[in-house]
Amino acid sequence: MPHYIEDPTNPGQHIDVIDLLRRNPLIAALPVDPRILDALLKRDSWSRREAVAILAGYDPSLAKEWFQGIPIPHGFMDGTTSLSLAAAGLGNPLSEQIMADCVKLSGYCAGQDMAERKPPAEWLAWAESKGFKPYWLDENEPGIVWRFDTGPKSDTEPQQSGTVPAKDTGEIPGNVPTVASCRLAVKAAWEIECETGKRADAKEVMKCMRQWADAGEHGELTKKLPGNAVEWMTTKNMTKKYDVGACGKTLERWHKSRQ
Repeated sequence: MPHYIEDPTNPGQHIDVIDLLRRNPLIAALPVDPRILDALLKRDSWSRREAVAILAGYDPSLAKEWFQGIPIPHGFMDGTTSLSLAAAGLGNPLSEQIMADCVKLSGYCAGQDMAERKPPAEWLAWAESKGFKPYWLDENEPGIVWRFDTGPKSDTEPQQSGTVPAKDTGEIPGNVPTVASCRLAVKAAWEIECETGKRADAKEVMKCMRQWADAGEHGELTKKLPGNAVEWMTTKNMTKKYDVGACGKTLERWHKSRQ
């Protein structure tokens, strides 16, 4: 059954997730449809079994059965299932990570009542107590599709004025996020890497982004904040904080996509 999301390359248009993946099989989405996540978080309670699946990255509402704590078929947060992806000759780029996380979280529940119900916030706190953070909480704005950026750069894109010198940077490799804060972090990291020949760490990237914010070089960055962070503007004209921790997560995903 089709599941429509906003088309990341055609603003205002919608596209079936499967068709989007067919169009560009190199997409490595942050596979979250905000409508799905919102519906799950608005539930009064999750069972322990549901919580393990949701925290790992499955949508349990699509499950027909369960096997050792894993929903079958695998329903993902972008509205696809393992069956619909397989039928199209595709796969979820995070499927192995999601399954591994589900198994790990299930292990923490050994001997517990899997039917026990608690509010979502309590299960999130439980996960945090285990040192686990759901991948769908890593970004500042859930539901953003990460795409393999193969298109030409916009003629209207603001140019660098030399805060971080860039030489022959060319096209950014890997999966470039469309969230402004994350996209600019990857942009800064790539320019630093091209300049120094070494991968930039989160602190170096945040230093660059803070300089950009101070100089007003990118409209999405509104100002620098204390604690090695910047304030940025979402597409909904909301201001959010982007700090060195979030930057580290962005860089980790980007580097993995380059492998």
